[in-house]
Amino acid sequence: MHARFLDAVDVNVKVKLVQNQLDPFTFAVHKPFMKKFVPVLLYFSIILGAFICDSVSAQERQAGQTPRDFIVHALGLDGREILDEGGIGAVSLLEQPVAITLAPFYLSTSDYLDLRNKTNKNKTWPQTVLHYDVRNVPVSGINLTSKLDRVQKVTITLGEDFAAVTSDNKTKIYDFKFNRLLTVNPQINPDGTQSDTLIFDNISLYAKAYRNMHTIRQITRNGSLRTLPIGQTSPEATTGVNKGASLDAFWIESSMSWAASAPKTKLTFTAEPGYLAVKRKNELLFRAKFSEKNYISDAYRDTLLAFAHHEWPLHPQILQALYEFSAPPKQLEILMYSPNALKGQKQTWVLTKRQHSAAAFPLPENALGVLQRQDVAPLAYVINEAAHNRALGGIETLGVLKRRFNQQIEAGEIWQAWLTGQKYSTYSGKCGTGRGSTICQTISDIEAAHMPEQPEQIQDYFTALRATGRPGLKVETIQLLEPYLDKKDTPAFVIRTLAMARAKMKTKQANAAGVAEIDAQILLKTALAKDPYDPNTYVGLAQVLAARGAFEQSWDIYDALRTLPTVQGVELKINRAELNLRKSTPGYFLGP
Repeated sequence: MHARFLDAVDVNVKVKLVQNQLDPFTFAVHKPFMKKFVPVLLYFSIILGAFICDSVSAQERQAGQTPRDFIVHALGLDGREILDEGGIGAVSLLEQPVAITLAPFYLSTSDYLDLRNKTNKNKTWPQTVLHYDVRNVPVSGINLTSKLDRVQKVTITLGEDFAAVTSDNKTKIYDFKFNRLLTVNPQINPDGTQSDTLIFDNISLYAKAYRNMHTIRQITRNGSLRTLPIGQTSPEATTGVNKGASLDAFWIESSMSWAASAPKTKLTFTAEPGYLAVKRKNELLFRAKFSEKNYISDAYRDTLLAFAHHEWPLHPQILQALYEFSAPPKQLEILMYSPNALKGQKQTWVLTKRQHSAAAFPLPENALGVLQRQDVAPLAYVINEAAHNRALGGIETLGVLKRRFNQQIEAGEIWQAWLTGQKYSTYSGKCGTGRGSTICQTISDIEAAHMPEQPEQIQDYFTALRATGRPGLKVETIQLLEPYLDKKDTPAFVIRTLAMARAKMKTKQANAAGVAEIDAQILLKTALAKDPYDPNTYVGLAQVLAARGAFEQSWDIYDALRTLPTVQGVELKINRAELNLRKSTPGYFLGP
């Protein structure tokens, strides 16, 4: 979300998350993004009954499609295979992979720069640097030439495929080449002062785009709700100036530069050489004067406008009009309304300096990534170790698993072979697809003819796996497997199976069964620590995080999975979700 919508002076943050829904992994890995959507979501979630970062229990509170249902379906996590032409069928995305360059959250600044400079031996990039004075003031009596109280110095650095904004010692970098949002902030000392140490965080730009789109759809009911009442059901709204107030949905759409539907009120555009003005209901929304000096190339214009979709509180129709101008703005005036500024607020940008040169990518190498800090999240450490094939001494390849399986069969170690076969099946993704190997058939033979002879715990594992996905058997699965949670030799896939059974239960059902205290997210992290190469655990954890509204962390897990060789064992429907996001929110990205 645009900070101008939330805070009159902070132009450095647009997306902020709901803090109290997320866990310690979230805070350790994405602390700069954990501030709340308080001014917007507190009001609108109360009114609409639709929490943007809702928990699983939200299913029971809403009629029709719930936030969880929407998230799960939109991310392609509902168990159906998606055809490339968009239909439902038997062709999986695994057979037509999407070519991407991965820059996961756990990379250090040094690793990130190495990846960025891989095709650039000079390690410098042509850049246009724009220096602006930014002011935020109430609407009354203010114009571009007025003397305002506070001036914020903001620097925008434009490359052909990236944009960076720096203000108050804080930097955000939109890397459109890798589709990442990077932040560099000073570490805060215990006394609240800024230290000289810099902290680096890295999230998926797809996650940010999805959060914006999802927020708009939820608050406006997919564009159908145009007048948003403010706080009328909250105790604070019974008195005070905001009692009975409302806000036009146009302003929340402008704050995130995305709309689920066309505005009901037509915008009036006045375009002249070097000048653009936009009115709505005879009110001046936007005014810009453009520099006499053009961009070096259209690539810099495109980068600025992709950046603007994330940073400037402008309706997408206004942003689209800016593509007609071949020079950067030298003056901007933006009108906005918000729950904290019901009478309106203006933001002005005045260009004070401009330069063009070749320079290094604007990520300082001395900034500390998530693994270089003292408060390293254990899960982040495990994921990084797995990505570098160091976790648990390295991955067991399919060849190793197959040889061990055959040796165990020959030795009559049937249940041990069955356990090895489960790992082989998980890593390969072949069993149960019609394209499995001899080992898959042998696993089926064991289950069909020899399972009654095996130890009780193996029979319980098998019974639970067989019940997976069958309606009405989630409670039975949990009851079968829960006694094995505290045993050291319990395989990771067993913990994962229990976790996913719990994740698919509604709160009411879990309470009735006495399993409400079981936390699927914690169990999935435990399973991942036991086997950090199991692709199904990554998918399960990503699903649970997405269902809880932690979209950034969900994408982190998917990105981590995409670095593992065992990714062949699952269908990455997140690939299709990202392609659809580029179609639904094209302004947030560069290129097709």
